[in-house]
Amino acid sequence: MAVAEYASRAGEGVGLSSLFRLSGILHDFGKATDSFQEYLKKDDPSLRGTVFHAPQGAVFILRRWGYNDQSTQGMVAKLMAVAIASHHGRLPNLLNTQGEDYFQKNMLQDRFAALDTIADRFFMHVAEQIELEVLFQKACTEFDAFKNKMLHTYADLRDGASEAMQNAIGLTQRALFSALLDADRWDAYCFEIYPNIAVNPTADWTGWQQKVEAKLSNFFQGKGD
Repeated sequence: MAVAEYASRAGEGVGLSSLFRLSGILHDFGKATDSFQEYLKKDDPSLRGTVFHAPQGAVFILRRWGYNDQSTQGMVAKLMAVAIASHHGRLPNLLNTQGEDYFQKNMLQDRFAALDTIADRFFMHVAEQIELEVLFQKACTEFDAFKNKMLHTYADLRDGASEAMQNAIGLTQRALFSALLDADRWDAYCFEIYPNIAVNPTADWTGWQQKVEAKLSNFFQGKGD
């Protein structure tokens, strides 16, 4: 649950801590498959990356909480699904050059037929079903408040308000993906370096700001990459 905690902290700044937390809880849902458990038992470094576990959590979310509608529930589900499916790679194009839908093409196929069995294991060993449902409803409430705030902010744009809102949701997708990726890698690092203690990272905002300012200064002086 450390990944969920780290991700939730990142989401607090935009008022979406429950959305970020739930994504953290479900990001490794696919590790409950037989194939991944067998992979772990073999402990063979040469097999690293050969057993995929990211898509299953995304498909579980879409089947449980919606895909085809544009309601708050559907949008929250898709935000989580994209971040989870991508957390060992990069964000995908949701429409390719042939106009094919990413979800329909990659994530709603028969190869995920054993999802009920995986879900039962996950509910037993990681998080109970009712816990996920409660957290999802909180995430939807947060997202409604977030959308209303953005709509109020963009109200004066008139004809450009809809496009601005879509851009805001796109940035939210990137923020969620970034937070999940960072939380997952930080947790893995802590497990390897500090396996027996709890590590609470402290953000070095001053140091990061100085590096950004130095980089920007180089650009203005014509020294940027």
